Order: sequence, then C-alpha cells, then structure tokens
Amino acid sequence: MAFKDPRRAREYHLEWNRRKYNSKPRLPFPESFWANVEKTDSCWLWKRARTPRGYGKVKRLGRSFRAHRLAWILSKGEIPAGLLVCHDCDVRLCVRPEHLFLGTQRDNVQHALRKGRMATGDRNVMHRFPERHVRGDQHPSRLHPERRPRGERNTSAKLTEAKVREIRYRHVVNHVSARRLARRFGLAKSSILAVLRGKTWAHVR
Repeated sequence: MAFKDPRRAREYHLEWNRRKYNSKPRLPFPESFWANVEKTDSCWLWKRARTPRGYGKVKRLGRSFRAHRLAWILSKGEIPAGLLVCHDCDVRLCVRPEHLFLGTQRDNVQHALRKGRMATGDRNVMHRFPERHVRGDQHPSRLHPERRPRGERNTSAKLTEAKVREIRYRHVVNHVSARRLARRFGLAKSSILAVLRGKTWAHVR
C-alpha cells in the first residue's frame, strides 16, 4: 500500500507490526534485561534463552552474551580482561549481583573443589569406570589403525603428502626456516614444526 504522506505510511507500518507480533512497546535496555529476571528470596533466575550448558543467554547488538556477565556489567561495571564472572550460589541461571564474583579460571576451579562440586578421588569417573579409559597399546586407535583416517583421508587436513615432502625437503636441503615455510603454506609455525619433527604426518617418508 502506497501513501503520499510519509508520516501516514510510518503510522500504518507501526500499527501493522504491532498487530502482527501482538507485542507491547519494547522497554529500553537495561530495563528489558531485568524484566526477564524472576527474583526469588535467594537467586534471581534468568527466564529467557539459555546455553546448552545451562547458562542464561542474551542476544545484544548482534552478539550473544551470557546473562550473568551482563548482570555484572549493568550493576558493577566492566569486567577486567582475563577474569571470569563466577557464581557463588552454584546456580547457572542466577544473575543476582550479590551471588557473583570475579575470579580467574583457577579461582573458579578452587571454589568448585571447596564446595564439593568436582568429582575427585574415588568419585572421579576415571576411577569409577577405568575400563572406559583405555590407553597405550589397547587404545582403539592402536588396535584398529585402519579405522582412523590419516593424512589426506582426514577431512580436516590442510596439507597433502606432496606438500609434506616439499616442506621437509626445503627445510633440510635449502635450509628454509619454519617461519618462512609457515608463511609459504599458510600455516602456523607450530604446525610446520610438528611436521618437521614427525609429530604429525609421521607415516609420510
């Protein structure tokens, strides 16, 4: 439908969107964030989307954020680089600022150990089910090497056998450094060193 008056066209489309989605006017951020929180006597629980691991998830400015991290930013300011926002209450959907604290990954693990949330000793799954963790010559990759795609048969391989031989030849004969080879083949220096030392592509001679 065409309108000569732009204001009339805008009013029409606003009304059409309002009827189509049957939605109330959107609250500005951060009011819209806290409107999606269920406040109980203990934890404040995020009611909308969540990650596969059970944390609250928020889509903001084209990016996904964890709800408890946004709650910290809104209530206490920016999160310093290298620090995590950890839950003192152990409830992943909780966004109550009083239940959150800043810490490193080590702090988070130590906190979980103190509260008994990590299986240690005889409760560890490797101790309870040792038959599930086969190592050494009894590992399936050793018993049935034909089932494990190697080299070019591996869909994630970035090299071919010809390129592997070229890398080793240039390094040994032409004394080309691993850094230059990495630039030449578009790989990381560590990947080139793994090829040269036989840690990867060991079957190629």
